[in-house]
Amino acid sequence: MTTPPISSQNNLDLKGPLIAAGFQVGQYEFASGETANNKLGLDAETLETSDPELYHEVVGRLAVQARQFKPNALTYVPNGARGYAHAIGHLTGLPVVEMVATPNEQGGKDVALARGFKNLARFVLARRIVLIEDVTTELTSVNRTLEMPFMKHKVAGIAAIWRRGVEGREKPLPKGIRASWLVEAPMPRLMTPGLIDHHLRHKTRFQNQRVHK
Repeated sequence: MTTPPISSQNNLDLKGPLIAAGFQVGQYEFASGETANNKLGLDAETLETSDPELYHEVVGRLAVQARQFKPNALTYVPNGARGYAHAIGHLTGLPVVEMVATPNEQGGKDVALARGFKNLARFVLARRIVLIEDVTTELTSVNRTLEMPFMKHKVAGIAAIWRRGVEGREKPLPKGIRASWLVEAPMPRLMTPGLIDHHLRHKTRFQNQRVHK
């Protein structure tokens, strides 16, 4: 399985703060259906509440990434990235095409345009859309969004925060669509106790640094 074509900008100064804000331990199921004992929870609502300064920094850098694709509209992988898309839209003046995800009979989710004439009009008029995402693992949710009718023909690129996917396990993107991440740092879905402890110590250290600033 080939790695998707990418345009990378590794903002390593964000790595520690993002782990501190979003690393969690537990039992989780990814969009691919595989289980994990950790996740990186960087959805917009959570990050804006827990660390507003980091949230605004991330939004600013995502906006720079989005602009490289010369878009005339934005959309997002529902629902965690919705807040980022709207914040970037506010900064850039770009309209946001609203999306919804609904459970299907197979236990997954179907992605579709949100209802409403104005939203449909935004999508129809869009020529170059940038798809916003928070964290990618195997690109399952990204590809599910691109499978929506006409979407892959309109998406010029993908701007995401963190690429945690392990090399060779990501689903290929449609031909001609590039992705750009703020941070590229693989994180196995099943971590050893030692690796989990390493990330938790890292998280605690950054949180303590924030308290004593």
